[in-house]
Amino acid sequence: MKPSRFLPGLLSRYFIRVYLKYFAMIGFFFGFLIFLLTFIELFRKLDGGSGFLQAKLAFQQTPYILIKTLPLVSCFSATAAILQLTRGSEMISAKAAGVSLRKIFFIFGLSGATLGAVITYLGQPLSTEALREYRIWETSERNQTARDLQAVFRQNNKSVLILTKIPSGVTLDSVPKNAEIPLGKTEIYKLDKRDLPAETYAANKAFYIPTRRTLAFEIKKPGGALKPVTVTLPEGAALSEPEKHAGELTSFFEYPGEVREKTRNDIPAYGPESLFYDLLTQPILYFLMTGIAVIFAPHLPRRSKNILFVAVCVIGGLILYALNSLSVTFAATGTLPPLIAVIFPKIFAFSGLMYLLFHREYGK
Repeated sequence: MKPSRFLPGLLSRYFIRVYLKYFAMIGFFFGFLIFLLTFIELFRKLDGGSGFLQAKLAFQQTPYILIKTLPLVSCFSATAAILQLTRGSEMISAKAAGVSLRKIFFIFGLSGATLGAVITYLGQPLSTEALREYRIWETSERNQTARDLQAVFRQNNKSVLILTKIPSGVTLDSVPKNAEIPLGKTEIYKLDKRDLPAETYAANKAFYIPTRRTLAFEIKKPGGALKPVTVTLPEGAALSEPEKHAGELTSFFEYPGEVREKTRNDIPAYGPESLFYDLLTQPILYFLMTGIAVIFAPHLPRRSKNILFVAVCVIGGLILYALNSLSVTFAATGTLPPLIAVIFPKIFAFSGLMYLLFHREYGK
């Protein structure tokens, strides 16, 4: 049995080790950078302190943010690995041993896809739980500071939007019966059929009585005189905090249940459905990201044009990442069917890479 029959397997394992080495190094750098920037922002937001609380809160946010950037890390890691293998003659040895460009492409691609599956299907739910701990703290913190409130309802066949602020340390469910809560800056918008402001009022001396669902304030008339106004919020409308990060804290395994629940209640499920499909196809994105480096590497001179190679791979990875994010946005807004919107950029990129792969291997 010829030794050359075992060489591709040895090279495969070596290529994978080099790729994983750079993935760990670049991933650690990205994670540390995210942690540091988050820590600095929290340190500024919380006005100093010992730093232990800020470090804990930054650590809770870092994994969730990092996982969103790891497809790019995969592209950069494959680029660095291919650069090392090209400069160290391993790529030349692989070609001399009969390893085709197609095999190298799938070695890196399947390694990236496997890593992406582990990160997405195991790491994403764990990172979501960590971020939920941060959001619990954030919610309790907002109860101690002035925060935004809003109410949306229809009155006299017009949609009305009220934006205001609640004072520090006040919660709507902890005030005495019939108590008036003084509000901060309050604005009232009457919207037209296109939900654009048709009339806008700035209110003075605004108060809210939660038990009566009543807003009392003064508005300036055209002549400058103040006019007292009382608004009773209809059933179904409430002065409450605007929704933030809708659907963002759902883990991979919770999305199907959320989609079924919304569908059962005749509520559009574009957001959770698009995010679920995006997570489901993340291994394909990792496969494509690693494949970009392989496509452009072998035809570059051995010890020159390294900067061009890195630039091409980085730009290609950023374009693919941006297209994927844009498709998820289109799917979440219902502009396109979620499955089609999420899958199409990946199919397009895969077709392009396959064309380049076979052109590079058989075109000359």
